[in-house]
Amino acid sequence: RTDRSGGGLYTYQSAVTITQSTLNDNRAPDTSGDWAGGALYMNGAGSNLTLTDSTVTGNTAAASGGGIYLSNTTAQVIVANSVISGNVTLRNVTADTGGGGLYLNAAGASRLTISDSVFANNRSQRAGGALYYYGATNSVFSLTNSRFTDNQALTNNGGGIYVRQAATTLTRVTVSGNTA
Repeated sequence: RTDRSGGGLYTYQSAVTITQSTLNDNRAPDTSGDWAGGALYMNGAGSNLTLTDSTVTGNTAAASGGGIYLSNTTAQVIVANSVISGNVTLRNVTADTGGGGLYLNAAGASRLTISDSVFANNRSQRAGGALYYYGATNSVFSLTNSRFTDNQALTNNGGGIYVRQAATTLTRVTVSGNTA
């Protein structure tokens, strides 16, 4: 547990691969600041994430990325065969905060690919109950064979998914029971 960012793991300018792992019950809860990444905080050039066959559950952050927070203008993020559930953000701070399960701030040529995964029961005090993706006009979001269920964005948009400025493709996806 930490009162700052990255309750479980904090990385800077690093490529991270997580396979067959559990990130559970980690905290970055200091509500006096915009602390982020309950389980995992990643920031800086070269910060890329591959999460495969893993579970991110029951994590808490003060502002953004209750489960995972990543900020890199050219981030390449892959989530496959994983469960992101029961993660929470605690504060409604600025317009660009949220992402109960996963927060990705990548205002450049970024790519977010999610396949065969479940995002359930995540909660954000702001936007993107399960997922908040702030991309750019050349960003790409691909979502395949996945479910976004029973997530909440308590004071803003995107109960399940919030995407800003990214070409978005959903294929064989269920988005149900989410609230904004």
